[in-house]
Amino acid sequence: MATPHGRIKLTWIDNILQLEGFGPFNEEGIVIALEDIQSKILHRPDSKKVWQRLDMLNYETIGSPKVMRVIGHSYLWSFSHGCNAIATVYSNVIQKAMLLDFKSETNTNMGLFEQKEDALEWLAAQ
Repeated sequence: MATPHGRIKLTWIDNILQLEGFGPFNEEGIVIALEDIQSKILHRPDSKKVWQRLDMLNYETIGSPKVMRVIGHSYLWSFSHGCNAIATVYSNVIQKAMLLDFKSETNTNMGLFEQKEDALEWLAAQ
């Protein structure tokens, strides 16, 4: 088994799960990240309330097509577990293009932003 690459930091701020991604990710790293995300969501402070997700990606947060599918799965899993909106702050045009493709293919309530402040403003309006 390969050494995991990539990591995330998860923090609940009120009803927003804030995720900071530090990449690049390999398959082993993204599986660990997905398990962390799922655990954090399943054990959230107020499991009865609707919640939101804010992803902040650093410039290197990316991975193979298989890694990107797991990231997409984490978005869909979040929506199926009480999330009503995901705002993602991207750091490069490749991330932006992939997120736009995912959003159009899945028709999910996602917002894509260059700045955290804009993402938070959008989440507040959801």
